[in-house]
Amino acid sequence: MSLHRYERRALYGDFARAGIGLAICLGAVAVAGFGGFTGWLFGVCAAIFLLFGLRTLLRSVTNYELTDTGLTRFYATGFGRSERVLAWQELKRLRLRFFPAKRDRSQGWMEMSLAGKGARMRLDSTLGDFDSIVRAAVGAATRRRLALSESTLSNLAALGIAVAREDGGNRTDGGSPA
Repeated sequence: MSLHRYERRALYGDFARAGIGLAICLGAVAVAGFGGFTGWLFGVCAAIFLLFGLRTLLRSVTNYELTDTGLTRFYATGFGRSERVLAWQELKRLRLRFFPAKRDRSQGWMEMSLAGKGARMRLDSTLGDFDSIVRAAVGAATRRRLALSESTLSNLAALGIAVAREDGGNRTDGGSPA
């Protein structure tokens, strides 16, 4: 069993972006007034930055527990514990996408989407020890013989995770990942 959280450094940047964006938009609303198109436009932008800040706050209290049987996401808040469990034996879909931050694709982040019976999760590469969760998910997908897209396979290769292929290169062969 291992416990994973989002890296604080990445969250501080998101909190700063949300706060600065919200302050600028609310300042523009105060100057433009609440009437008219400009006021509404900046009001909508302020709401978007507020939602982004709340999402970042939720990520700051989110924990993932990786076990041999699955992945559990839970929120450790003052209002109690809310959790979602995805069992590896019920995994139905795994997708790994890369989002480049530069045109030359030299920087960016990855996002893994998992779906199983009654549970879906999306995790990104700012999560602590993201690679170990990806390796566990790929192992489960391999055991279940799930079809993986070409983009997922190439993103796995970029992480150094080799997956044997069959049927034209888009299925796993049941072997363990490297």
